[in-house]
Amino acid sequence: MANFHLHSTDVPIGLSVIEASAGTGKTWTISHLVPRLLIDDVVGDIGKLLLVTFTEDAARELGERTRRQLATLVSHADASTDPGEGEGGIRVLLERLEQLDASQRDAAMVRLRLALAESDQLAISTIHAFCKQVLASESFLCAMPAGFEVQSDASELKADAVKDTWRTDLAADSLLAAVAALGNWSVEGDLKAWRTLTQRPSTRMDPEPPSLEAARNRVAHALQVLKEARDDARQLSEIAHRDKVKLNNSASNPGEESVAQLDTWHTLLEAMDPQHPPVEVLRVANRLKDAGSWFARRSAAGKTASTEASELGIVAAATAVGATIGATGWAWLAHLSRSAGHRFERSLRRHNGVTFDGLIQKLHHALCVGPNRAALARRLADKWTVGLIDESQDTDQQQLEIFKTIFDRDKGSSRLILVGDPKQAIYSFRGGDLDAYLAARPANDNHDDAARINDLGTTYRAAPGLVTALNAVFGRTRAFGNPALAYPDATAAREDADLPLPDDGLGRLLAWVVPDDETGFWSLAEPRRKRAADCTATAIVDLLDRPLGTARTTAKAVDDDPVNPSHIAVLTRTNREARLVYEALRARGVPTVVRDDGDVMQSETASDLASILKAVLSPTHPGWRRAAMATRLFGYDSAMLADLTSTDAELRLARFSKWGDLWRRHGIATLMAALETDSGATLRLARAPLGERHLTDLRHLVELLQTREAEGPRSPEKLLQWFDGERMSEGSTADERLHRLEADGDAVQVVTVHRAKGLEFDFVFCPYLWSVMKDGTVAERLLVRDDTGWVLADGSQQDNHAALAARNAERLQEDLRLAYVALTRARRRVTLLAGPLGYTAKSSLPPSSLDWLLRADENTNSVEDWYSATRDRKKDASSCEHGDTLRRLHDECPDVITVSAPPESTDTPWTASGDGDTPMHARPSPTLDLKAWSLTSFSRLAHGRHEERERRDPATVVELPAEPPEAAAAERDLDREVPLADFARGTQAGSCLHELLEHWDFQEDTEALVEHRLRRHRLYSDESAHAVRQHLDDLKATHLGSLDASLDTAAADKALSEWEFLLPLGHTGISGQALSDVFGRHARNDDERRYALDLAGLPGQALSGMLTGFIDRLVRADSRWGVVDWKSNFLGSRYGDYSQRAMWRCAAGQHYLLQVHLYLVALRRYLLLRAPDFIALSGYLLFLRGIHPGSHLGVLEITPPDALLDDLDDLFASPVSPVSPVGPASEVPA
Repeated sequence: MANFHLHSTDVPIGLSVIEASAGTGKTWTISHLVPRLLIDDVVGDIGKLLLVTFTEDAARELGERTRRQLATLVSHADASTDPGEGEGGIRVLLERLEQLDASQRDAAMVRLRLALAESDQLAISTIHAFCKQVLASESFLCAMPAGFEVQSDASELKADAVKDTWRTDLAADSLLAAVAALGNWSVEGDLKAWRTLTQRPSTRMDPEPPSLEAARNRVAHALQVLKEARDDARQLSEIAHRDKVKLNNSASNPGEESVAQLDTWHTLLEAMDPQHPPVEVLRVANRLKDAGSWFARRSAAGKTASTEASELGIVAAATAVGATIGATGWAWLAHLSRSAGHRFERSLRRHNGVTFDGLIQKLHHALCVGPNRAALARRLADKWTVGLIDESQDTDQQQLEIFKTIFDRDKGSSRLILVGDPKQAIYSFRGGDLDAYLAARPANDNHDDAARINDLGTTYRAAPGLVTALNAVFGRTRAFGNPALAYPDATAAREDADLPLPDDGLGRLLAWVVPDDETGFWSLAEPRRKRAADCTATAIVDLLDRPLGTARTTAKAVDDDPVNPSHIAVLTRTNREARLVYEALRARGVPTVVRDDGDVMQSETASDLASILKAVLSPTHPGWRRAAMATRLFGYDSAMLADLTSTDAELRLARFSKWGDLWRRHGIATLMAALETDSGATLRLARAPLGERHLTDLRHLVELLQTREAEGPRSPEKLLQWFDGERMSEGSTADERLHRLEADGDAVQVVTVHRAKGLEFDFVFCPYLWSVMKDGTVAERLLVRDDTGWVLADGSQQDNHAALAARNAERLQEDLRLAYVALTRARRRVTLLAGPLGYTAKSSLPPSSLDWLLRADENTNSVEDWYSATRDRKKDASSCEHGDTLRRLHDECPDVITVSAPPESTDTPWTASGDGDTPMHARPSPTLDLKAWSLTSFSRLAHGRHEERERRDPATVVELPAEPPEAAAAERDLDREVPLADFARGTQAGSCLHELLEHWDFQEDTEALVEHRLRRHRLYSDESAHAVRQHLDDLKATHLGSLDASLDTAAADKALSEWEFLLPLGHTGISGQALSDVFGRHARNDDERRYALDLAGLPGQALSGMLTGFIDRLVRADSRWGVVDWKSNFLGSRYGDYSQRAMWRCAAGQHYLLQVHLYLVALRRYLLLRAPDFIALSGYLLFLRGIHPGSHLGVLEITPPDALLDDLDDLFASPVSPVSPVGPASEVPA
């Protein structure tokens, strides 16, 4: 493998690979490679280049850096100036330009200038965004519906699919229901099993599962055989009552209890119908199959009894029942995957949606399997000629096949460049498939293939001494356990003098090795983790404030600052280890923060919040109230809960009931504000261990809940159901759900290794590289890869030893890559803890990455054989090889590797130097900062709304104007289907209808207009065009009551469409409570009074600034004016679904009512300025799908009292211009 050089390495046609080791400047290389491809005329147009990476942040950074390099290069080339000292890449590119002849150079400069001017055309996106773009732009070739929407969260749809499958296929079958009850099956468990089975493309089940019907029939048959053998129960009883026969009587082997129940079991089996067995029969069978173990085998009589019992027909039949039940669980998983999968896909089609993973799967199908695959591949290859895939080691089989199909073709000049580092492939749990990457990489077994693989081998991160030490560790034979994964020795671009160490006599790599004679101190699992944390904290206290010596730059030598907390990071494997380190450092006065890469929904704070929300919605449930009080937010321990009196219980009941009512009325933000006000929960949380972490998570969780709440009408019960579903699901990697960093300031950072990828620190401590998860068992279901692909192997039905060995080897190899990531985060020094940790009979650990890296025999051929031998050696507490290997490495590199015993743990606190001169201030109490959760434009103001609650009191009828004579016809049509019943739904359809009405004057013929707009939004069909034209004819005749005019006359001026306005929010701002007070004063019926109360659920803080909005259409009849807002909401397929009651509920729940009132305030102000004789009379919410000509169906008219509008106007009082119209209606038409 050769080094990649920007100035000389060719980028061949077809597939090539650039493997970038840690700290070697991968992003720098990509951002300079783009202009080089333009200079070489590999791409003549920047729009022909596709860059794909795996996070939105990375895509943004890559785009910004690429555009910056283009601008810098063009600037220097045009001005003929020399690049600066830090612009070596630009210098290389300028030299490449100079090597061209004059005409070629001029052409290259044209390409570069054009690329800079059109840099927004550079396609840089995540893999999911790329797939979405292709599926949308090539929807016909991809067989995708027009205007599909990406379902960012499909967990509810998946849960509903599983629940429906349970309801139709499981609960209705008493035999299967009994099997499910015996196995404690659950919807949550099935969701996880389904996810495991579908996590990898084309995973097959081994053994092949039978059909669910066949498996069910086998259980029924086995139960029939058991029933027929029931008389053997009496024989069992006779054996048990023989002389000298003793029975076991433990919880795990209840022989005496079982024998005592044999007569009852006989009766139960006699009455049992094998097609409809009670679950108790299955439990009996589970006990009977172990009948041989009921007998104590210490005597000859006991051994004989055990043997005879085991040979009875009833025991064999019970064993067969158990086997068929296991096979039924396997068959159920296969059935669930198919049935729930079909239901889920149907739900997505109904929502015109696709999941994030579905984006990749559907594009892969279209490109590699679909009938239009050749045409689609040609179109994409014509669109992009170079594909550059960042972090390619974390792709999977389908993603790689997508890009190879587009770019790595037999014909043409396309290029596919994979950039990444297989040594840092640590995201298999997110779907990354290193084996797929290695298989796609050129074979490297001939000269042509070898030229296609290059690496970046010069690190700009670490000091040379540290690079030398890491080369010694990872340069050993098969360091990564995979022969396809070689370690190229790295070189350092910097010098040791650039990154000096404290004068403490320690090397760049410090290895703490626990001596063999101290193994006893580290033998127990939890104490050894805490001891590792204490040793690390002690060493950090000793390191802090040590002078770093003299750092040399090319210009001069400067004195570096002493070591401070922000120079240091501690890397852990798990959150529990992070908590131990955090507590150890905080106990010694060291400022510390925890950076966690996990899903906040999987956090302890999420579990606490769920307990509280359950209690709030069900305050009469004492168990849930007590569970809520036991959370960190309330802080009750078991003794405090036991001491609660009946008076205390009544007080808590009243408080939880009050909170539940607040949530139902005003939303989640109001509930959380009340929790803080009434209980001081957040202050208590902040004072708890890891308080800042928990408080940050709480803010984050409530923000996610409020965002979900704002997406549409959702009761608190539904919101809690969604929250529980998200917590139960497998952790998400969506950016908005990753743990956020609490305020770090000048603090030691405690980081999980997964989160640390891409980061760097001066001093890194790795005290837990020896820590690994326990091995699985052969009885588990194991997801492994074999020669045919991914396999889910069921150990309860077959010998899973080979699958378990393969999984253990895969786990070890990923741990080795994690160790590489951890040890390469440091710039100056890395410290690790090694030695006989987990080498003990009582709590041994499986082989770890350190065990492999520091093994004595480097020539081990089989990872599986080594793993088995090492596991046995650790159980036997045999001598550990770490110390000897590290000492040999020290002898090879004595100046850079130090081996010593771990430091003795002390409680000495750290006192920051100079603290005596720093004035101290009291830290303010933490709050939830609800203002940060509130948004201020009208379209987002309603995001703070409550959920429409279920009314407990009888619904009142909104007072309506008198129906016109045509209402009788409407009454007859209530059950008739509306013209737009089958028209598309969702934002795409709504945008189409709004755009159509914006450009229509209610006079011109609609045929051409409808066809144009439907085709523009990819919604055209003959049926949809006919339905929309029929609907527009009905809309023209719609009567606007208070204007006494129909729409075709009142809305004839399309210049009055999309009227934009700005309203100042007054001196003191606007709050939800202020709006509630105004509406309450002028409420005319119970519905209006309820709505006034609901308005208090909008943001509690006063919002200031400007409020902006667009009025869909202004309408007028003589001097009377009104506002119209088009609503494309689907309330049902019948005319009767668009009654006044139904529209009112929707308008109140979505705050359309407030919207119309604000529109009327803006219009009144405008008319007062421009035409004081005109009046703004009414607002009309036109529910387009339910419009019925000549009736009030589909039309919700809102005519507020003048006094209400006057009071609202006063709320918006401001010294600036009372309204600023910025839309097309800047003048009132004559």
